[in-house]
Amino acid sequence: MVPTISVIMPAYNVQDYIAESIKSIQQQTYLNWELIIVNDGSTDKTLEVATSFNDSRIKIINQNNQGVSAARNTGILSALGNYISFLDGDDLWLPNFLETMFYQISQSKSPFIIGGYCKFFESGKIEHFNVTPIKENIIWSVIMRETPCHINSILLDKDILLKTNIQFTPGFIFYEDFEFIIKILCVSPVSFVPKELMKYRQRKGSAIHTTHEDKKTLCDIQQTKRTIRFIKTHYIGQDKKDLLEKFSNYFSNLCYKSVLKFIRSEKYDLAKEILNNHQFKLQFTHAKLKDLIRIPLLKSKSKFVWKIFINYPPILHNIKHMFKQ
Repeated sequence: MVPTISVIMPAYNVQDYIAESIKSIQQQTYLNWELIIVNDGSTDKTLEVATSFNDSRIKIINQNNQGVSAARNTGILSALGNYISFLDGDDLWLPNFLETMFYQISQSKSPFIIGGYCKFFESGKIEHFNVTPIKENIIWSVIMRETPCHINSILLDKDILLKTNIQFTPGFIFYEDFEFIIKILCVSPVSFVPKELMKYRQRKGSAIHTTHEDKKTLCDIQQTKRTIRFIKTHYIGQDKKDLLEKFSNYFSNLCYKSVLKFIRSEKYDLAKEILNNHQFKLQFTHAKLKDLIRIPLLKSKSKFVWKIFINYPPILHNIKHMFKQ
């Protein structure tokens, strides 16, 4: 019997794009699929367009707007297939996406497959992102953006999710897919398809393009912290200690740079939020002199100290000059 692949499509106000996305699934050369469209409280004609398709393989679930993470989780819980893949309501698959990904999963005996993709813009510009097998730790390679991966270009055995209860973190619209992929990599071997089989649409108004830079920074810190916690309890690799050390240093640098960024933009409450809510090392193995000077200044959590010594480089320059004498 040919296994069924459950395709989960979160959809929110994508009336102009969702028809094309659905058609790219209907045109798949792998025929045994079900499409679960989770209409996440759309206020435009997304639902009307989705229901216009007369295809018994398409199932539509309506829910109040809860965000893309909750929508994907709803789809996962409703999936009846043996395997799961994701496609957002404005992105596209090439016709051989599912066939190629399933062939790789059956040949490699790996329950998790990552494929390449391309990013296309309204201007006509295209960026290419291929993936290739690596010898280094795949998790660290993904974190360092050395191995590109996208949530809409993966295929995984549903048993992984059933055994580990891995879900998307509700309430987060930034890096939620990145965190999900990292968690899967913690518990499963992975194989790659070095072909661009997914087309990732870059459009104005999508979550990735909204100008919430402060929120993106805080989300990045929070998802990194959750990832470290997950690695501690679930990672199956022999290099767990080394990986945790790398993540710890990465997290410290991320928090440190974020605090500095908020202080320089005079968003002192956000800087204090990071210092108060996240325990991280304010020290670095290869710290520069300017970092060694800044560390005690950051620890003071004093708006006055920050404003004088962080926001005004000439004063910091004089202190550095004193250390050199």
